[in-house]
Amino acid sequence: MSDVRLAEEIKCGEDCQSGTCVEKNQQKLCRADRTYKSMHVDEDSDFGYLNRGFSSGQQSNKSDFSFEVRTLSRAGIIWYEGSWKEKRDGDFLAVFLVEGVLHLAINLGNDGQLKAVSTNRTISDDRWHSVQLTRKERRVEVTVDGKRVITVVTSPGSTFLDTNGLVYLGGRNAAKVRQLARLGLTQKFVGCIRNIEIHSKRINPFTDTISDKTPQNCIH
Repeated sequence: MSDVRLAEEIKCGEDCQSGTCVEKNQQKLCRADRTYKSMHVDEDSDFGYLNRGFSSGQQSNKSDFSFEVRTLSRAGIIWYEGSWKEKRDGDFLAVFLVEGVLHLAINLGNDGQLKAVSTNRTISDDRWHSVQLTRKERRVEVTVDGKRVITVVTSPGSTFLDTNGLVYLGGRNAAKVRQLARLGLTQKFVGCIRNIEIHSKRINPFTDTISDKTPQNCIH
């Protein structure tokens, strides 16, 4: 993972005010110390971030992230973690929509059959909703709008999530990811995401992405 890093911090002058400045794709971007604007995700884009906030790790027995989402999409992958080589039984974690309802799927390498777990919370109403996921070994809890909605315990065996060290907001191309295809997740998410935190680190969706493209602001 030595080739995966955040944009390099540089001196940007007074234009950045209280924040720091980074250079990404030959552009100077301000990573200001404020609440970042929401990012827009559509069918043609997904954006990668380091899975520990400002660093990455390929193996972890803990997960801790949160974000706010606003969408009218009835289906689509919002959050995805997986391996470089998409094995049929490889580890992954996905948060996604089915019929407008938020779902979770996770495999730590112990599950032969992939199952989507519903939170029974519909969030495709064009309003902002907060989502938080915490995992300690095999136990996963999901909170929506401040209320814990599901607790999932994965199958006995491994307690580690083995991935490529990245998080993808807006999911991945289901045609290239076997796990997603097996879950029937063929649609990409369209909507807005903001207030992203990974392991208590606030993420700037515009400057902290390791993808070639930079997200666009949401119009909301």
